[in-house]
Amino acid sequence: MGGQPGRKSEEMKKLDPKDFDRVYEIMDQSFPRDEIRPHEGQKKLLDIPEYQLFVAEDEGEVIAFLATWDFDEFVFLEHFAVDTSKRNAGVGSQLLQEVIQHFGKMACLEVELPDCEISVRRIHFYERNGFKYLHKSGEEEKQYYRICDNEITTRLMYFDLKVS
Repeated sequence: MGGQPGRKSEEMKKLDPKDFDRVYEIMDQSFPRDEIRPHEGQKKLLDIPEYQLFVAEDEGEVIAFLATWDFDEFVFLEHFAVDTSKRNAGVGSQLLQEVIQHFGKMACLEVELPDCEISVRRIHFYERNGFKYLHKSGEEEKQYYRICDNEITTRLMYFDLKVS
């Protein structure tokens, strides 16, 4: 990952388990408690082969992470965050694109509905990075998955190397 002139560039790599606490710190500052597992539960996922954490580092310090689940047909992007002091510098886009290229197959993720500024910004970020909604509308998604109640709280987006 390219850095600014005169600085050591950021680097994408798989998580070194010694850096897990730093990843969890970024996760904890970036997500509501009900959207992440407790520390030990999150750490236990590292024992599951399909679960992988990728990190971006700047001068040896973890500044961003992307948690993935690798399935046969696609990779699911579960948690993704950049340290608050490093946001809006392109780190997230580069990490996202490098991880997608690493897997070389369709990537899917969930986004919250665009009902607040931060959700709108996240959706625009993914759209700028080539993601599209899996279904044309929330109503279509509701019908497809046979969701009976009146509300859905998330939508699916995907990035397909074959289409993009």
